[in-house]
Amino acid sequence: MTTPTPPNCGVWGCPRPGTRRCTGCSSLPGATMAYCSPRCQKAHWPTHKSSCPGARRYNCFLIRATPRDPAKEHPTDGDYIEPFPLESYGNWGEEKRELQTRLGWTQLYEPGKFFSHRDVDRGKAREMGIVGRCTGRAIVGDVAVVRLSNMEVNDYADEFSTVELLRTTGYYRNRDGFEENEQRERGRVSGLLGVDPDVLPTERVFTVPGP
Repeated sequence: MTTPTPPNCGVWGCPRPGTRRCTGCSSLPGATMAYCSPRCQKAHWPTHKSSCPGARRYNCFLIRATPRDPAKEHPTDGDYIEPFPLESYGNWGEEKRELQTRLGWTQLYEPGKFFSHRDVDRGKAREMGIVGRCTGRAIVGDVAVVRLSNMEVNDYADEFSTVELLRTTGYYRNRDGFEENEQRERGRVSGLLGVDPDVLPTERVFTVPGP
């Protein structure tokens, strides 16, 4: 079996092979932009970002329990993610109803702004590894992600990109999701109340970090 030849670097005039796939492009099938080095990728980003599928922004994404291509031997986080724009964004009750109607979900479980499809037969449902990693919880089935700032700031955009979501899921690879999000929530509430975080009861809430 012959090894496929990598494409040329995406920077015009660079003769080196493109061995580094763009994260945004690799999140969707059919996109093939690649670079020889981080330096070339950074230099080309102002040009590439207008066409990069991973840079397009939406108010909601689905993280599926199974990758788009179940036969893929080593799927990455991007293989589970797909855009799912909500018409009812901004009203959590309407968001939940829209998800149930469009996706046929019968039940929803909401930790923060992850809307998780809870299958009736949990013994047969597939556990969601990506979101479980981020929350420190056993999450089952497909999940819808909607951004909600939990840090009392005003500079969070309603829409976000696949690249930003992948940055978030990657952030939690080497962190305890429970501990990380408990610290964020305790810091937020203690700041609002003007009290020491140590006097607050334990509360575990998931937040999606900003870029």
